[in-house]
Amino acid sequence: MNVTADERGTVFRLDEPFDVARFDDAVVIDLKDQLATATKFFEAEYGDQSLVHHQGKWYCWNGNRYETVLGGDIKARLWKWLATRWCWKKTERLLCQPTRSDVIGIMDALKAVCNQSSSLAMLEGAARHRGGGH
Repeated sequence: MNVTADERGTVFRLDEPFDVARFDDAVVIDLKDQLATATKFFEAEYGDQSLVHHQGKWYCWNGNRYETVLGGDIKARLWKWLATRWCWKKTERLLCQPTRSDVIGIMDALKAVCNQSSSLAMLEGAARHRGGGH
């Protein structure tokens, strides 16, 4: 039996397909599963902050109101985050080396994770109207 262990002492067999579920989900990502990776990025980097993608724009809650965030700023943060995650390459767990294509795909998936429907605009309009801000 061909076995190995990672730095945390988790033992796994090299002659069997690896089971990603056996490892810490927050640490190991699969660049091919872009929606799951986008979800992990959102949870790790934005946590209780509310990142929203609405009508083609990004917004982040600052504690008092939503502020516009540039997509390039989110993408830069994603590049840095991906470079510090573990990925599987065959039977080895290595630091990720994302490609431009990976980042673009994960950014598109992040739009789905953070999507707010157009009904948000109706709610914002109603709140402005109640506050007399028309």
